[in-house]
Amino acid sequence: RQGMFFTMKRIAVVLAVLVAAMTPAQADFAAGFAAYSRGDYQAAVSEWRTLAEQGDIKSQVGLGFMHEKGLGVPQDFTKAVRWYRQAADQGDGIAQYNLGVMYGNGTGVLQDYVEAHKLFSVAATGGNEDAKNSLGYIEKLMTSSQLAQSKRNSLELAAKPAAGTQDIAAKPITRSEERRVGKECRSRWSPEH
Repeated sequence: RQGMFFTMKRIAVVLAVLVAAMTPAQADFAAGFAAYSRGDYQAAVSEWRTLAEQGDIKSQVGLGFMHEKGLGVPQDFTKAVRWYRQAADQGDGIAQYNLGVMYGNGTGVLQDYVEAHKLFSVAATGGNEDAKNSLGYIEKLMTSSQLAQSKRNSLELAAKPAAGTQDIAAKPITRSEERRVGKECRSRWSPEH
């Protein structure tokens, strides 16, 4: 069950987006990514930890991933959830998706389809294709009351202003936009998830 939403593509997407979103002020993140790329996971964690504690979104996502997979640190799903949550709360679509996966699988948290759906919905609105694909799958696992609750929660979360300058930050949406995106996401769902 743990691999219900997991694909190898997820690893590549996380790392590619983290590098693509770098700014000159984040040289330490780049040093961490270089360490990760050469397999020196402990050095990557060391580079990212200070940045993550200072609120750097990419470093928070990177640390969440390292804790989730046990790379450079002992595998610790609770810490992975904590780091993903911090980045997700700042509007990061990758963190929202990864956290949704953890809620959908019950990894590091109690399994909660409503929370997973809410996170996928907001990430999908921000353009995360994996989140769009996961919406259709998780909706099949939910009751109608769970789905209604998740949609209300998604609208509340999407309406929060994103803290950070990420291009993939959640944007406020109207109910009609939410219905349109939900319909579009369901039409794109593929059984590989």
